[in-house]
Amino acid sequence: MFDNIRLILDLNDVFSYDQKYQWKSEIMKKCKDVSGNPENFISGHIKNIKLSTPGNKLVIFGSIAKFLYGENCTPLKRVDVEKAILKLKEKFEIDLSKSKLTYVEFGPSIIVNENPGKYLNLFGWPPGLKKYIVSSHTKEISTVTYESETGYQEFILYNKLKEMEDKGLRSKKNEIKIPKDYIGKNVIRIEYKIKTSSGILDRFGRVLTAHDLYNESIYNVFQKMFLDFYNSIEKNGRTIYINNSKTPKQFVENFYERQRHLHPDEFNEYNQEVIESGIMKSKDLSFIRSKDRKRSQDIQISNTAPLIVELDMKINKAIAINND
Repeated sequence: MFDNIRLILDLNDVFSYDQKYQWKSEIMKKCKDVSGNPENFISGHIKNIKLSTPGNKLVIFGSIAKFLYGENCTPLKRVDVEKAILKLKEKFEIDLSKSKLTYVEFGPSIIVNENPGKYLNLFGWPPGLKKYIVSSHTKEISTVTYESETGYQEFILYNKLKEMEDKGLRSKKNEIKIPKDYIGKNVIRIEYKIKTSSGILDRFGRVLTAHDLYNESIYNVFQKMFLDFYNSIEKNGRTIYINNSKTPKQFVENFYERQRHLHPDEFNEYNQEVIESGIMKSKDLSFIRSKDRKRSQDIQISNTAPLIVELDMKINKAIAINND
């Protein structure tokens, strides 16, 4: 389930000065797009993994899924994560036991029945989070991003095949590798990210190394954080029973709530226009969304929209399968 990670390693913890020079010289021979010299800074790629050596540090960044299998649609099981980390150790010829994890992405790619935009339209505004929407030229939502106020946590949902196709169009080689099982399918990628070392320390109470990523208890914590974040987001598209209204005020509020759930695409577009125009301050929008959430609790509604029922089931199945 892990994808992009960033590891930082103090080379002085691993090598003497002469060993460090020799290691840099050897690793440069393995790199593509290499630059620099062993005396100072070097940078390059081993497969898709970018490396650089600022100061006496080694910084490694990239998708361990692509590093292992050449694509990141197929989620890595926990045993695959171990294979990827051991392969990193082998290719980089370095002990990663003293590495420090400073960035991590966790989540599955889900094949769904309908166009991904129909699902992404249903994701609302949870309290205490910033929300960003990216739409295609057809105004269909292709990406929904949530960010914590501290900035170190992020949760993103996006049309995976569109993202891969866009990257292919931007690439000089114009090549994309879509796995056979995903060709022609509707695919939503969902990722929970911790973007800083302080964020990891806050969530786990200690520094994590590369080898912690396939530790069962650590993996279970990532599973829980992913599901907790996903479940905290309000989902629209539910049924509102306005016939329960007893006063004109209730009728108006229930009718508003019904339209919000029946037409989430228009509601999202309107909110995006309001945000971009700067007409309202963020605190005013937060107040409105708080009232919306309170109103939802006071109205008789169906449990969950059918598309969200489908997505919930497939996410929980993917999470369970990949902890093998």
